[in-house]
Amino acid sequence: MPGQDAEEGPDPLRDQVEADRMRRAMDRVFGQAHHWPDHHT
Repeated sequence: MPGQDAEEGPDPLRDQVEADRMRRAMDRVFGQAHHWPDHHT
């Protein structure tokens, strides 16, 4: 059913986007993105 997905919990895709955004921000600040664990599957 349309609209049901939003009620099941956080959107994993959006969560991944937010996580990637944060890692990019950290990369700009610290320049050590390669030291972060890779969660991509």
